[in-house]
Amino acid sequence: MKIQDLTKNEAVSLLELIHDATRCTQDNEIEILIGKLNRLVPFEKAGAMLGRVNLAGKITAVSVNHNYPDQFVDEYVKQRFHEIDPYVKDSFGVYDLQYWSDILKRYVEPRELYKGAFGLCRDFGLDATWEGKGYSCGIKNLNGDENGVLHYYGLSKRERHKTILSLFSPHLHEAMSRILGKARSDLPPLSSREKEILKWLMEGKSTWDISTILQISERTVKFHIDNTMKKLDAVNRTHAVAIALREKLVELC
Repeated sequence: MKIQDLTKNEAVSLLELIHDATRCTQDNEIEILIGKLNRLVPFEKAGAMLGRVNLAGKITAVSVNHNYPDQFVDEYVKQRFHEIDPYVKDSFGVYDLQYWSDILKRYVEPRELYKGAFGLCRDFGLDATWEGKGYSCGIKNLNGDENGVLHYYGLSKRERHKTILSLFSPHLHEAMSRILGKARSDLPPLSSREKEILKWLMEGKSTWDISTILQISERTVKFHIDNTMKKLDAVNRTHAVAIALREKLVELC
């Protein structure tokens, strides 16, 4: 599913959200962004982390809580459950949107290792955690050592949800990174063609669409996209667009 498959109102709302994300300057604006996203995607709760994993596998993170109970978050952080929570641990190494039940299916560590974290969730009535009903999105940061994890609790597995969250989460992470973390300004310059193709990617165009519009081969389009992703240290096209917007390499029309 692509942005073209959303309704006109959904697509417009999503683009407005992305526009707002590029202009965030205060940490409270991140929570406002998540609240606006909630109008498009009916998750029950949401939270985010920005942090890094050291050589011993320990995670140091700054968290942003949207509407989880404060007492739950305090206890979760106090017990350092983010170091054993499979949704967090997995997402700090997999840079993509994942459904929780899919994470649990392939998670190799025994449940006893993380039952404390899940037990706390149950104590606060967050049963969807055990049931695997939610999404997590891991995002790679520009500097390579400080990544992000976004959590959306209480969601069914639907293509519409996946499309909106996949397209918006990198922009939310870039806003978090800019405000709470570190940004890098020493990026290699993009060519005019690379910027042009990025702008069409922002419009949701496919490789074939762009090749037709610019009257060049699909292979050439893919070459420029791959080159742009390498320059920006992006893990996918959506991530590349988010970085380019944050660094003002392209403008959101």
